[in-house]
Amino acid sequence: MYVTTEDLKTFLDEREIAALKRDYETDEVDKLESGLNYAINYVKDRLSPYYDMETELAKTPTIVENVPTDPRSTTLMEIISHIAIWKLAITFPTVQLDGKRDYNYKEAMSNLDLISKGKLLATLPPLASGTTTGIVYGHGTENELIY
Repeated sequence: MYVTTEDLKTFLDEREIAALKRDYETDEVDKLESGLNYAINYVKDRLSPYYDMETELAKTPTIVENVPTDPRSTTLMEIISHIAIWKLAITFPTVQLDGKRDYNYKEAMSNLDLISKGKLLATLPPLASGTTTGIVYGHGTENELIY
């Protein structure tokens, strides 16, 4: 998975993670992973028309000659993490997360919009030349609107 529950520890303290796990995790469902899957798919849907998200989301940390390397986009990891945390917090309202979560979610959504418009760099792989993943309206190269 592109962002893992271990990565969430950057943004959640142990008390918050324990509250989410204690109250909402069962043997069948890991709510942290469920929230991450939601966020990853949401971001993928929003950015796939502009970037090669299959390639980006396949990236994982590795160890090369005993040195850890992480090819994942830090910006994208942060956006996915904040969307996942917000989703978990609103889905399970008895879990009390501090007030900065709503702010972080709004900033993540704003940054996602800026990335999709090419106004915020996130070191994402571009689509192959001539590739479109959206719906193309119009005809010819001058009248195409890609959504």
